[in-house]
Amino acid sequence: MVVDAIHSSPTRDPAAIARKRASFLKKWTTRPAQLTKDEEELHSSLPKHRRLILRGKRILVLKEMLAELQYPDLSVADDILNGFDLVGTAGAEGVLPADFQPATLTVQDLEEQANKSNKAIMNSCKSSGSPLVDAELWQKTLEEEDKGWLQSLERVPLDGGRVSRRFAVVQSEKVRPIDNYSESQINSAVTITNKCTVDGVDTKPAKTCEFMKALRSRSKCSTLVGRSFDLKSAYRQLAVSDSDLKWARLAVYCPEEKATKCFQQYSLPFGAKSSVVALLRCARMLQWICLKLDLVTSCYFDDFICLSTPALSRSSELTFETLLDLLGWKFDETGEKSSAMGASISALGVIVDLEKSSEGVLTSHSAASLKGRLGFAEGQLFGRATRRLINELGQHALRPPKNNKLSESTKRALEMVADQVLTSAPRIADSDTGEVYYIFTDASFESETKSGGIGGVLINGNATVEQWFGDLVTKDFCKSFMAEEQKQAIGELESFAVLVALHLWGKILARKHVVIFLDNEGCRYLILKGYASNKNLQSIVHNIAKQEVDHCILPWFARVPTEFNLADFPSRDFLTFADHLIRQATDTLKNWVQWRW
Repeated sequence: MVVDAIHSSPTRDPAAIARKRASFLKKWTTRPAQLTKDEEELHSSLPKHRRLILRGKRILVLKEMLAELQYPDLSVADDILNGFDLVGTAGAEGVLPADFQPATLTVQDLEEQANKSNKAIMNSCKSSGSPLVDAELWQKTLEEEDKGWLQSLERVPLDGGRVSRRFAVVQSEKVRPIDNYSESQINSAVTITNKCTVDGVDTKPAKTCEFMKALRSRSKCSTLVGRSFDLKSAYRQLAVSDSDLKWARLAVYCPEEKATKCFQQYSLPFGAKSSVVALLRCARMLQWICLKLDLVTSCYFDDFICLSTPALSRSSELTFETLLDLLGWKFDETGEKSSAMGASISALGVIVDLEKSSEGVLTSHSAASLKGRLGFAEGQLFGRATRRLINELGQHALRPPKNNKLSESTKRALEMVADQVLTSAPRIADSDTGEVYYIFTDASFESETKSGGIGGVLINGNATVEQWFGDLVTKDFCKSFMAEEQKQAIGELESFAVLVALHLWGKILARKHVVIFLDNEGCRYLILKGYASNKNLQSIVHNIAKQEVDHCILPWFARVPTEFNLADFPSRDFLTFADHLIRQATDTLKNWVQWRW
């Protein structure tokens, strides 16, 4: 669907695409008036709590639209109407990839231990320790009650249902209510039959590049614009089924009375596994309709990014907005995500640019939080280049000193990470990146002479050798990175061969996909991990990562099959070694490509 939408637009006249969208919207925006009476009767038949949550949702229009478009998950409309189950089986056949995560508890298990569990959770629901956080969480809970998403209960009903504890997560200056459906074991009674996939940060640039390539292949301007659309309180726009309301109860600490209060929850909880599946079913449904209208759209839970050519930008924007309004989905119409189509898109804390990216005391909790944020930044900016530095922070979080004082090494690591974050260029996704290169490296080490050799071959996508290198490694050089009692240095040499290859051919490989073959699984693992406890190996691994960053190389590290192991060739027989390396690398590449495809 996504590929079809991407490659469809460049082949057609923008005016024809705009007319197709306008025709679609004209038909379906007139249909609600024709179904007004039936839609009103349908909503009036619903319980009050579900009627409030689904207010504005045009269920009958949605059913007809999905049927006409032959959507593979037609039952999603009925589930929106009737509410989603919190226990049992949750899936989205035909929409999400198949998977199987079995439940570990039965519904009967939940019922049998309900009283004990509820008492324990009600008693364990205490203050967070911060009066401000407690007050904010309580206020948000009362606001949800005013909106009809919750209803206060005088006591916990004795019907075999379960209570889940609500707690607060502080994000910047915001307090987000989280409902712990794992602690109450309700999440353990859910069988997931499909993988909950989303279009992550990597997917968006990939789609953008593919769109630009498709435009250029038709000799059209590849300039793109985009906009982020964010569903407003997405989970709260969907309801819990009547049969599962007994599993949707919350224990919330009331700071005013310093007591725990119980609430009945009617909207989908943010913290239940089944809620994630339900939301993704609805989000993928909206994305699917957009793709049918040639709207290149990505989906990350309740966050959508819509891409368009400038000629169709207004059509794309109006189509998406009208579709959401038509079906009754509320989205952010103010703030940073409400801006018109442009060259810069903000989503998930990441800016996608389509035009061209204290006192030395840190508590364990703060260190863990900072490590998570840096880990996210690491993946978007500089890959494995700072893995060792962030690992230092992780060690502080796990085993902080009594006074939480940062060690000198951790301070230096944080300073280097800060410098990297501030000076790193934005991560570039180049639509011209389609060429693939292959590198084969090898090394040898003689225990008796304490010397060795390294070599490498660069092969292009046509299986032609472009360059190669090889050299002897002297005893003194090997000794410089061997510990006093160390007898072997093959790991260091195997890794060093990769570093030399990337250093020599970095400019050739810039912004290219590169498959790098090694025959040492240990070295491959350390390079992928980006960290080694051995300080000499760590230095080599770190510099390999730096080469990737400096040249924007997109690597894939693979293991050379055993039958093509080159390590048996002694480094002293250099010419034989180099000749065999080239021939075997070419043969391995041909076999590998045949196996891959």
